[in-house]
Amino acid sequence: MENRYALRARGLDLVKTASRVAEVLGVREQDVWARGRYPWIVEARSLLCYWAARELGQTKRGINR
Repeated sequence: MENRYALRARGLDLVKTASRVAEVLGVREQDVWARGRYPWIVEARSLLCYWAARELGQTKRGINR
C-alpha cells in the first residue's frame, strides 16, 4: 500500500506507466493502447494492466479508456 502512495506522489499515473511500458518493451506508445491481438500489443497491454493494478492500485474500470 505504501508503494502505491509513493508512486503517486512521484507523479506516476496510467499515462506515464504506458510510456514506461513502451520504453521497456521497445514498442511505440500507441501500440500499448492499440486494439488487436498481435503478440507485441498483447504483451504491452498485459504489462500495463499488471503494473496499473498491482503497483498503482487501479481497478479494471479505471484502466479501460
